[in-house]
Amino acid sequence: MPFKKGHEPWNKGKHYKQEGQFQKGNHSKTEFKKGHSGYFKGKTFTEEHKITLGCYDKAEKSKNWKGGKIKTNKGYVLILMPNHPFCWQRGYIRRSHLIVEKQIGRYLKPEEVVHHIGEKDDDRPCKLMAFINDNVHKAFHKNATKVKPSDIIFDGRKLKKRS
Repeated sequence: MPFKKGHEPWNKGKHYKQEGQFQKGNHSKTEFKKGHSGYFKGKTFTEEHKITLGCYDKAEKSKNWKGGKIKTNKGYVLILMPNHPFCWQRGYIRRSHLIVEKQIGRYLKPEEVVHHIGEKDDDRPCKLMAFINDNVHKAFHKNATKVKPSDIIFDGRKLKKRS
């Protein structure tokens, strides 16, 4: 059926490849412009190289530098520790994880979960708990009395409360 006079098809003027993708140059947000290339294109750096090359030095010189400490929109406090084995998001790790690791004397495994008693930015040891996995953490939220003591790695409630 031909189109009515004055109506254009939805794909008029768009160029497609056979696989159904746009041709190069038709979507500027996902491509570099002609003559531009990525800063790290073709380069591989270890974390030590990034630090010595100034990726973090530039941040420290910035007027917005807050000492390597940021607060997420969910309320967690992140600390810049690029050499930590489980750091994420550009070298940051949650402060609560660091405090629990210091209390138990080892790194937390990726499946282990830290629980806050109260506010998420209150990282005093007496306000933190650590569980062996997320299922135990969820069970603690439903009914704290049903969680086995062997499933709790660290219980800050047993520490003396200090302000």
